[in-house]
Formats: sequence, structure tokens, C-alpha cells
Amino acid sequence: MSLLKRGLKVIVVDRETTVCNRTTANTTAKITSMHDLFYKYLINSFSENLAKQYLYANQEAISNIKSIITEENIDCDFEVKDNYIFTSSLEEVQKIKDEVASVSSLRH
Repeated sequence: MSLLKRGLKVIVVDRETTVCNRTTANTTAKITSMHDLFYKYLINSFSENLAKQYLYANQEAISNIKSIITEENIDCDFEVKDNYIFTSSLEEVQKIKDEVASVSSLRH
């Protein structure tokens, strides 16, 4: 639920003279929970629990954005698409397989 719908007063501050005048630099306008080969790193460097929290927080954010678009009747080109990671290097194939296994373990 948005802050306004919760009855809070909200102000948007932007360093530009016109609020919401530009997009973030180098944006692809992609909303994703898959950020390169990141989940195996999170599991190994921190914990499986933290990696799972990160995955589900990203998935919830995507769901919230979709809900806002629907509820506010926002005319945009939002689409749900599959995400792919690929390589042309045989040495990288195992890293991708390890990432798939890591993400799969978090979803159970």
C-alpha cells in the first residue's frame, strides 16, 4: 500500500529543477529479481536465508509494481517476460548451472 493511501503526507525531492524530469542513467527499464550470477555469491558470502530474503523482496517489489499499474490504471508497456543468462564461453557454463541450482534451492 502506498504512503498516501496510508494517510501519510509525502513530498518528492529531486535535485533537478523539475521533479521527475529524467530517467536514471543507463536504465533498461527492466524490473528483475535476477541480477547476473548473484545468488550463489549471496549464499556463499552471507547465508542462504539472506539470499532467500533478497529473492523474495525482489519478487514482491515486482508484484507491487504490477499491482500499482493495475490499481492506478497506468497506461504503460509493462510486461512479464522470462529472464535469461547466457554465455559463449564453455568455461562459464558451470557457473550458470551453479546459479540455477542456487536459485532453485531458494524457491523451496
